[in-house]
Amino acid sequence: MADGARARAFHGVVVHSTGREELTILDNALLAVDASGRIVALEPDFPTARLAGRLAELGLAQCPVTELSRGQFLVPGFVDTHNHATQWLHRGLG
Repeated sequence: MADGARARAFHGVVVHSTGREELTILDNALLAVDASGRIVALEPDFPTARLAGRLAELGLAQCPVTELSRGQFLVPGFVDTHNHATQWLHRGLG
């Protein structure tokens, strides 16, 4: 990560693809990233009440937590999520 980077945690919907034809949606997931940019936790169905304790276990007790609002979600980086309906049939072909 860039200079001045710090650990961060996110709680909410995480969307990722484990294959070309597969999409996984994790509700109420905990995604924790350490100061080096490494994902140290991705845990689905994680209760809000357990966030502080789990982050302490990971050595991230002081890291800020972003609670994603309804309609917000995280997707992996380097993914072009901009798509038009007419392009959908051709995705992954070009």
